[in-house]
Amino acid sequence: MLSLYLLLLLMAPPQLVDALRSARLPGAWASWLGFVGVPIAVGLGHLFLYPDSAAPRRLLDTAIVMAPAALLSVAVARWAPMALFIVLPLLAGGIGLSAWLIRRTWDRPSWRRRTAWGVIVAFLVCVISTQTSPQVLPRALGPLVVLTLGLGLAGLLIALAALRPVLATLYMAVCVVASVVWSASTPVRLTDPASYGSSRDYGLNDGFYAWLRARGDLASYRDAKRPYPVIIASAEGGGIYAAAHSYIALSAIRDACPNFGQHLFTTVGVSGGAVGTLLYAATTERSNNPTTVQPCQHRARSIDLRPVTADLLSPALANLLFLQVADFLVPGPRLLRDGGQTLTDSMLAMAPGNALLTAPLRTTWDLRGSSPATVFVSTDVSNGNRFVFSPLGSAGGDVAETFPSGTNVSARDIPANAAAVISARFPWLTATARLQVDENSYRVLADGGYFENSGSDTSLILIQEIRTLAKQSTSCKPDETLMIGDIDLCKCPLVVVSSFTDPIEWTGCSIPIFIAYVPMAGFVEGALGYSYGDTPNPGQSYLSDPMTTILRARTARDRLEAQRVRMAFSPDDPNFAQGMSADIGYYPQWLAVDDLALPLGWKLSPEGARSIEGYAASSRACRYNWNDYEAEGRSTGALDPTTGVRETTRADAIALDNGCSVRMLATLFDPTGKRPGIAIPSY
Repeated sequence: MLSLYLLLLLMAPPQLVDALRSARLPGAWASWLGFVGVPIAVGLGHLFLYPDSAAPRRLLDTAIVMAPAALLSVAVARWAPMALFIVLPLLAGGIGLSAWLIRRTWDRPSWRRRTAWGVIVAFLVCVISTQTSPQVLPRALGPLVVLTLGLGLAGLLIALAALRPVLATLYMAVCVVASVVWSASTPVRLTDPASYGSSRDYGLNDGFYAWLRARGDLASYRDAKRPYPVIIASAEGGGIYAAAHSYIALSAIRDACPNFGQHLFTTVGVSGGAVGTLLYAATTERSNNPTTVQPCQHRARSIDLRPVTADLLSPALANLLFLQVADFLVPGPRLLRDGGQTLTDSMLAMAPGNALLTAPLRTTWDLRGSSPATVFVSTDVSNGNRFVFSPLGSAGGDVAETFPSGTNVSARDIPANAAAVISARFPWLTATARLQVDENSYRVLADGGYFENSGSDTSLILIQEIRTLAKQSTSCKPDETLMIGDIDLCKCPLVVVSSFTDPIEWTGCSIPIFIAYVPMAGFVEGALGYSYGDTPNPGQSYLSDPMTTILRARTARDRLEAQRVRMAFSPDDPNFAQGMSADIGYYPQWLAVDDLALPLGWKLSPEGARSIEGYAASSRACRYNWNDYEAEGRSTGALDPTTGVRETTRADAIALDNGCSVRMLATLFDPTGKRPGIAIPSY
């Protein structure tokens, strides 16, 4: 275990650093006492478990058993020095007590038995408490104490096994075999139709057209001779920071643009992004469908960050270190709850009392409301293809299975939070999910990031399906019909236009639409296929190169998918070298993950959440006053006026791009073209 503590110190995982920095004083005394005090107690336990054949070595033994606590104290000194006045006296006391115990003479066999029973009882208490109350105890302890307690008990169990090495080796072999034979987990709990009543199954085309005709502000765009904006958003994976980014960005746009929600048709979430998009949908007023269009303004209030600062890490970590270890040590079928179920239940702390989080997925979408259809992407372990959860059938097109409607039409449904977390089940912290899609048919599903981490490819499928429907409706033969519900689209065609600001006539019952796309993802510098300077001679590894290649190829594929989407909106300039325009229909929201040192885990500090809020969809970061700049351009001949802001860091430049992207998006809520509020047509 000593090497593991050393590895944590050297690698400095952002999740550990964020947890240490967020454990502020006062109010965190118990966290600091447990974080270093538990390894000290564990070290003393190792002294009592020393075999009779080992001669006491005062200095060396003290150094060995106190080394984990010392390494954690160094971590505190690096990232939370304000707690050293608690940690250092505790460490000094542990070192002194250890040296004193080594000098004493005691009945070793008796103390060894007592310590062994104490370790077993302590582990059983943690297991039983975590199984019966998987949220309360872990959150009360906090992630720092859960980590050191879990690692400490694991180390003591290994020390117990070392007292009987032959017997322990044989037993471990049995456990390994049993874990392979009985590897199946309990299927994800589904909801019975009798518990929530019937809910209509909408296919993608039927659902989209019914939703479109139900828009309250449709007439405003007809009167202004502008196409109706249809927005699709995607959120990439990345644990809690991706969840926070998608929730904060969508909430910021909604607060700036009152009509945004009723134009947002669907969100596509992957892994952490799935959690964030569901959280946004759950905190959005579903019945809001105004008949008038209000211009976007700089948002006047801060976003409620409490949902994304809820502690999802401690329960998941306790499940891994206590329940999964216990399940492994007891040969036979899995009896204890898995990490995915624990994370699913933990989501309820993000929005306490919010019924939509646990509602059957079909019922989370109301075609007359302003809450989007939430689509979640997971990966089918058996074939490596994407598996889509959606309240709309065929959301994965003809290249992916869709549940609970579409290719897998089921009378039963899945709770929305369970579907979102299946998309975020990244082994080994959370096990893969077993889903019963039919009476005799099952799927084993993993994190959607294995197939696509950005969600852009699934978004492009949705966009292409809508465009295909529009093309069919505008190319009907004279005697042909194309029925969507009770409407013949051959008589009331759906028209996709490529420009929002150009006027268009609404003829008869036709509906012209303008498709807009809002991707939310981590910022990656450079374009695919370009070399930006020399590449230093890299190292090679016979062992790690295959896995490294797989992971890098996945990342490259995500970038390629994003490039394909940009080409779909701007085929002549997919990298926007000539600038961006509201008429392109592409309004990205980037996140400077590395610059902000955001954690890839399930706990985000309030400081981390505020840093995301400062950069996500902040329209004030883009200081254009377009009317003034137009007047200046006419008088001076300037074509590219400055933004009025000087970027000092890459994060500042990203904030500028995000802000200007929101202000271009605001053009969609200015059908008259008078540019009230914050709208700008290009950047």
